[in-house]
Amino acid sequence: MSTLSIRGVKKNYGGTQVLHDVDLEVSEGEFVVLVGPSGCGKSTLLRMIAGLEDITEGDILIDGKVVNAASPKERNIAMVFQNYALYPHMSVRQNIGINLQIAGLPKAEVEKRVLDAARVLNIEPYLDRRPGQLSGGQRQRVAMGRAIVRDPAVFLFDEPLSNLDAKLRVQMRSEIKALQTKTPRTSIYVTHDQTEAMTLADRVVIMNAGRIEQIGTALEVYSRPANIFVASFIGSPAMNIFPSTLSTSDVGPAVELGDARVRLPEGSSGKGDVLVGLRPEHLLLDPEGPISARVLYVEPMGAQTQLAVEAGGRELVVVCAGTTVPSPGQDIRLKVDPNLIHIFDPASGRRL
Repeated sequence: MSTLSIRGVKKNYGGTQVLHDVDLEVSEGEFVVLVGPSGCGKSTLLRMIAGLEDITEGDILIDGKVVNAASPKERNIAMVFQNYALYPHMSVRQNIGINLQIAGLPKAEVEKRVLDAARVLNIEPYLDRRPGQLSGGQRQRVAMGRAIVRDPAVFLFDEPLSNLDAKLRVQMRSEIKALQTKTPRTSIYVTHDQTEAMTLADRVVIMNAGRIEQIGTALEVYSRPANIFVASFIGSPAMNIFPSTLSTSDVGPAVELGDARVRLPEGSSGKGDVLVGLRPEHLLLDPEGPISARVLYVEPMGAQTQLAVEAGGRELVVVCAGTTVPSPGQDIRLKVDPNLIHIFDPASGRRL
């Protein structure tokens, strides 16, 4: 295992800057996920780590050594691609061991490493098949096996599950998590799927427009988003965000929501215009709640139900547990734990 450092990295294509002063430190054995919308620069950054893209400015270090000018081969990295990148005319056994054979390892050592990887990934029965005889999930396991046998300094994953159906994605996520727990490897994983990011990562790196917006554990970025972008990007359904006024009342600091004043946590301060963030799952049905609302429509989702409600002239999303829920047109009341209310500066978008 190795460490990975990204320091002040920039990337320009002609006159267009697509990465801006990116800094990131990855510890030995840490699984870091880069997540963000399409075009945010996450795949470009991954390709720069791999040596497939030149660095305009800044440094990338592996185990403290600058590798800006090193070729992909010299960096001792292994990359798992979105499209598997398997040789169709070779067997699974040959696909997994091809790089070891090219490196000149003895045949017995190649076979041992291939069998060990196949055992870990549960693909031993398929070693003599060709990729065309495998399912998408099995092919992705083969691609991962080809990376594992090399025992590289850093593993790079470029949206490896995006071509799989929903059920297979869930299964592969679990297998990747189990593999990382059993044998930790320094890894950078790129995805646009926040569920993948939150379930797999030791730390999540949220990117937007070529910049890192926040780095933290899944719980940290969910519970304390650094700004409006992170707050609205992380979580499904997205956080309710709306303008309000913060002031001090007889119950302490509070914000307005229609005809209600919703109390904030003790120690909150300030006054004036703010943006309020409420996660749908934190708005709870309560006949004694301070927030009055009317149900606009209902979306059953099995164990949960999603409501669209109008409260104080604003449309909010509410997520209810269970199957007994209000009907469209029904008047309801809601409450929220003050500690779960998020306040942002309307000018900068930063958390207050």
